[in-house]
Amino acid sequence: LGMTEMTLRSALSAQQKKNLKAVKDSALHLLDVITDILDFSTIEAGQMRLQNQVFRLNELLESIEHTWKFLAKEKGLWFSLSADVHLPEVVRTDPVRLHQVLGNLISNAVKFTHAGGVDVTVKQGFFRHEKQDDPDFVCLVFKIEDTGIGIQKDQLDAIFERFTQAEASVTRNYGGTGLGLAICREAARLMGGSLTVKSRPGKGSRFYLKLPLRVSGEPLDAEPAFALHSRLNPGETACR
Repeated sequence: LGMTEMTLRSALSAQQKKNLKAVKDSALHLLDVITDILDFSTIEAGQMRLQNQVFRLNELLESIEHTWKFLAKEKGLWFSLSADVHLPEVVRTDPVRLHQVLGNLISNAVKFTHAGGVDVTVKQGFFRHEKQDDPDFVCLVFKIEDTGIGIQKDQLDAIFERFTQAEASVTRNYGGTGLGLAICREAARLMGGSLTVKSRPGKGSRFYLKLPLRVSGEPLDAEPAFALHSRLNPGETACR
C-alpha cells in the first residue's frame, strides 16, 4: 500500500494512475477483510483485551469528523458530527476500540447511502449497566444516522450475526465480510455497553452505541486540540 501510494504521486500516464488506483482500492479491501477476520478470531478465542487509557474525548471525535467529512464529500454526501456541550472532557476506556467501532458504523452508513448524508450525535444519557450507580461513570450515547437504503425489519437482529448481511444482494453490490457489526457489538459489550439499531427500508438507519465511560480527573499535558459545538439543547440528556 505504501509503495503504491508513493508511485501514484510520481509522473504517470492517466491509464497507469487508473490501474494503480484499482490496485490500491483492492489492497485496502483485502486489508479490511484480514483485519475483520483476525479481530473476530480474537473475540471467539476470548482473547480480545481492552486497553484502559485516559484520553480527551473531543480529540477522538475531531479525528473521526476530519476523516469522514472528507470521505463523505467525495461521495457527494453531507457529514455532520455534533456533541453535547456537557460531555466530560477527559475519559478513560480503550480509545482504539472506540475509534474502531465508531469508524465501522460510520463507514457502513456512508457505504449504504447514495443521497443525503450521515449525522453523528454524542450526548450524555442513562441506561442500565453494572456501573450505573458509580458516580465516576457517565453514560454516553453515540447515534449514527443515515439516509441510506435501510434494513428490513426481519433482518435487524441478523445483521449482528457473524458472516451475515441483510440480503444476498448487499454482498453482491457492496462487498464486505459480514463481520463488522458482529465485531462492533462484541467490542461494545466488552466495554460494558450495547449496540442497537432502528431502520426502515428506503428511510435510512439509526445505530445507537451506548457506553459507560469512566470520567477521569487526571491532568493531561496537552491542551484540547479543538472544541466541538453542540447542536443539542442544553440539558438534553434523555437516553432512548
